[in-house]
Amino acid sequence: MKKPAVPSRRTKQRGIALAYFGIMLLMFVSFAVIGIDVGRLAFTASEVQSMADAAALGAIGAHGAGVADPTTQTTTLVGENTIDARAGNISNSTTAGIKTLTPGIYDFATKSFTASAWTDPTVNAARALGSGTVTNFLAAAIGVLDSTVERQATAAIGGACNEEGALPIAIEQDAIQAFLNSADCRNIPVTRLFQVPKDNSCFTSLSTASAGSSTERGHVPNTCCKNNTCGGGETESLNIGDPISVNNGQDATVLQVIAGCLTLNPPLNEFVVPVIADGGCSGPGTKNVVSFARIIIDHVQTTGAATLKGVYIKGVCREEVSGSEPGCNTAGENAIALVQ
Repeated sequence: MKKPAVPSRRTKQRGIALAYFGIMLLMFVSFAVIGIDVGRLAFTASEVQSMADAAALGAIGAHGAGVADPTTQTTTLVGENTIDARAGNISNSTTAGIKTLTPGIYDFATKSFTASAWTDPTVNAARALGSGTVTNFLAAAIGVLDSTVERQATAAIGGACNEEGALPIAIEQDAIQAFLNSADCRNIPVTRLFQVPKDNSCFTSLSTASAGSSTERGHVPNTCCKNNTCGGGETESLNIGDPISVNNGQDATVLQVIAGCLTLNPPLNEFVVPVIADGGCSGPGTKNVVSFARIIIDHVQTTGAATLKGVYIKGVCREEVSGSEPGCNTAGENAIALVQ
């Protein structure tokens, strides 16, 4: 009787190899499809962020230029951008565009945004919430047909030193001249402003309004004041050549408010201030802005002899009138930038 054929060892090995190959091929295809899903979602997230950035910047830019409600202009701008090859729009139910475009007030000191209405005269910011939906490949097999990503952007517009707060101090040109050519203008021997008997600086209203305690301290960030009961942080949009009212007297109240800036955590000690011509602080009156300087405060002396009182600084650098950053770096020119 003929014995049945027995599979050879080589035949068994060939079957196992094919099974392993099939498993590995399935895993490779799965990882490839997952990679496609993740990659498309990441790319879409980048597109959504770019559209949100453009919408926020465009909206507050148009509003700052005098457009009461910039929604129409922003809708056109958004439509010129795409998400997943689809033109953007502004709608709460959008799958490719801006879900909400919200006007509001941005506080540069606390870096917070409060929603408002375009009719509010204090509106200085816009927030855009972008959204993009893509169709899944692998996830669709388990019932997740789509994935949605959302990104947010806030843009604000500000005048003189909004980002770090304006100080009502004007410095005479010769007071900073010695440091302008130094290797590091942020590392100087501590120098006192409001020196007596020689004035190298003076208080100012940052406008043509008469300089006095109330107009001066109104330009110190309100976070520097106890319980926010004084100050205010109002800013003026200044440019070189603009007239500002100065007061060469020492104002104890304003010095105390400025001293409060250093008690914050972290301390607020960098400000941009206008520079006036030599001798400009010799008496009250209106002087012209000749440039801007950034000062770094070391400490403030509010009590004791008049020869000791003043703002002691440990750094002073010239600031250009225009720059690429918002707020103080543009030293008085209105600037628009993403803040969140």
